[in-house]
Formats: sequence, C-alpha cells, structure tokens
Amino acid sequence: MKKITVIILIIFIAFAGTVYAEDDKSDNETISQEEKTDKMINDFFNNIEKVIVDSTKKVADEIKNLDK
Repeated sequence: MKKITVIILIIFIAFAGTVYAEDDKSDNETISQEEKTDKMINDFFNNIEKVIVDSTKKVADEIKNLDK
C-alpha cells in the first residue's frame, strides 16, 4: 500500500509541476493557473485521504470477519 501511495504521489507531483510551469503569460492568467493548480492539489489530497480511510475501514471489517 505504501509503495502504491508513493508512486501515485510521485506521478501527481510530476503532473502538478507540468501544470504549474509558467509560460510567458500575463499576471492574471498566471494567478488563474495557480488557483487551478491549488484546487487540483487540494482535491487530490482530499481524495487520497478518503481512499485511505475507506481502505482502512475495509481492512478492519475483514479482520472482524476473520474472528467469526
């Protein structure tokens, strides 16, 4: 699980770096791009947190069922 999470984070960081890279744009466009990148990063980490919580609950349920 840790390996998968690390791989996903590396891919995301590489993608975010590509999206965040600035071309020759005006300040307004750059700010807009930064806001989009911030939103994307926040959504990504919220999704990762949700997946971790859900998978933890599944594992806990499976462990409870093993005792029966």
